[in-house]
Amino acid sequence: MPKKDTDSVESFLPSSESSGPQEFRPSIPQHLLDGCDDHDKFILERISVLIQQQKWLMRHLDEVHDYCSKINGKVVDLEQFRNTIELDKAKSDGEKKWKRYFYGVTILIAYPVYLAVADKAGIAKLISIFTP
Repeated sequence: MPKKDTDSVESFLPSSESSGPQEFRPSIPQHLLDGCDDHDKFILERISVLIQQQKWLMRHLDEVHDYCSKINGKVVDLEQFRNTIELDKAKSDGEKKWKRYFYGVTILIAYPVYLAVADKAGIAKLISIFTP
């Protein structure tokens, strides 16, 4: 059986039974409405429907809030990961830059010294110093 991905968008969306437009019906027991005139019955039924709508909306608002909180956490994690990658890249670029400067300065200083020593002592003597 395939594993359900609990981080997918579908896992946060309301189920099909609770999504979409709802038709709310008054839920006042009939024995409470028996002694009321038509105006009072209408008001009580409207209040009952409004209370049901408010509960439904609050439940869905809570689901959306939970979904947004989870997404926000993932965005923060992704941003931290991206910043870590960029920092590592900047460090390695900086190290490469300093290595290039070091090698460049070394060559600019060592090569003229090598040429001066080679000119004074001779190339053959200089090569014999470095060979066993």
